Amino acid sequence: SAAGRRGLFAVQDIPADTELVTLPSRLQLGVEQLAAGKDTEMQSLARDLLCAPALLEDVEMQSLIRDLPCALALWAEMRRGSASIFDPYLQELPEGFSNAVAPCMGSGAGQEALAVLAPAVAAKVVARRSALEALHESLAPSSLILRDLCWAAAASLSRSLTRDEVRPLTPRQVGRIGEFSAADRNRLLPVIDLANH
Repeated sequence: SAAGRRGLFAVQDIPADTELVTLPSRLQLGVEQLAAGKDTEMQSLARDLLCAPALLEDVEMQSLIRDLPCALALWAEMRRGSASIFDPYLQELPEGFSNAVAPCMGSGAGQEALAVLAPAVAAKVVARRSALEALHESLAPSSLILRDLCWAAAASLSRSLTRDEVRPLTPRQVGRIGEFSAADRNRLLPVIDLANH
């Protein structure tokens, strides 16, 4: 666009119920790639998401864990680099995000302003970030730094869409990432995620 922003836009009216674009399952980034891939560290982390009972007592942690399988799939593809079929898409993802798990841990003017303007929201942001830090400390492999986990979680939270139906994984794939992660229906949809609504 003239403003330099990327996105999709219509140049004419589109009738209701018109199918605009389709994306084959193999091009939807989610737990299928993680389960079929070779990143045993991310697979292990996906399996272990429900293995820390003390963490699961926290409401923010429970909410966060629901959103992590897709984030782990995303990070596994990032680690593959140019070997990933998603590499061109991954190179176009933003370097920074501003949601509750964005990798800008710590305090700053933005957080201070949020605490004044919306204290309940600020408390939720702090709780969500603390939950992610606790999960990272308890379960993450040493190769996964906190900032990278935060980035993947932020990207997934802000860009993924939930599929109504997904193709079930094979028993072997379920064994690699665990039943909880295998049931995740969030997917990153290249091109489709350019649409803002």
